[in-house]
Amino acid sequence: MPSDSTSGRRETRAEKIANHDRLVAMGEAVNRRNGGAAPRRPKKRPNWWRRSLIAVGVVIVLIVGGVVGDYYYLGSLVHHVKVHNLQTSSAASENILLIGSTTRCGLKQQNVAYGLCSQGVTGVNSDIDMILHLDPATRTVSLLSIPRDTFVPNARIIGANKIDAALYEGPSQLITAIEEDFGIPINNYVELNFDTFANVVNASGA
Repeated sequence: MPSDSTSGRRETRAEKIANHDRLVAMGEAVNRRNGGAAPRRPKKRPNWWRRSLIAVGVVIVLIVGGVVGDYYYLGSLVHHVKVHNLQTSSAASENILLIGSTTRCGLKQQNVAYGLCSQGVTGVNSDIDMILHLDPATRTVSLLSIPRDTFVPNARIIGANKIDAALYEGPSQLITAIEEDFGIPINNYVELNFDTFANVVNASGA
C-alpha cells in the first residue's frame, strides 16, 4: 500500500501536467487567432520627428532672442528728451521731424578745426530740417526738406530769423515755428548730431 508521501507526489505531478496542458491549449488558441503566427511586438517609432521639433524650437528661440537683443541695443543708443507742441499721431498719417544739429558741446570728441565748446562755440543750429511723412493707407513715404536759410516769422521767440536758428531755443520752439509757419503738424521728433549720426550708420551696417 503506497504511503501518503508517495500519493502527494503523484497528485502534485498530475496538477503540474494539467496546468501545462491548459497553458499549451491557450497558446495554440492564440496562435490560431493570429493566423498561426507568433504575436508581434510593437515596433518602436523613430524619434526623428521629436528631434526635428526640438531643433526648430531652438532656432526660433535664438531668432527671437537676437531680435529682442538688437531692439534693446538700438534703444540704448537713443537719448530721449522732452519735446512740447507735438501733435497726437493719427491712423491716417504721421509726420516725423528729422533734425541735424550742429552742436559742439554735445560731442564726445571735439575738433579744433570746427570750433570747441570751451572756446565759446556753443551755438546750436539745425543745418538739416526734414519732415518724413508716412501714409499707411497708400503705403507711401515722402520727404520734405526745408532749406536751412529759409526766413520764417517766428523762428525765435524774439522774432523772424532763419529756420535753422530756431533750434537754439530748443526743439519745442523749432516745432512751433514749423507748425505755425508751414501748417504741418509734427508727431515725432528725431535729432542727430555728428556723433549720433555716425552711431546710426555703424548700427545699421551701412
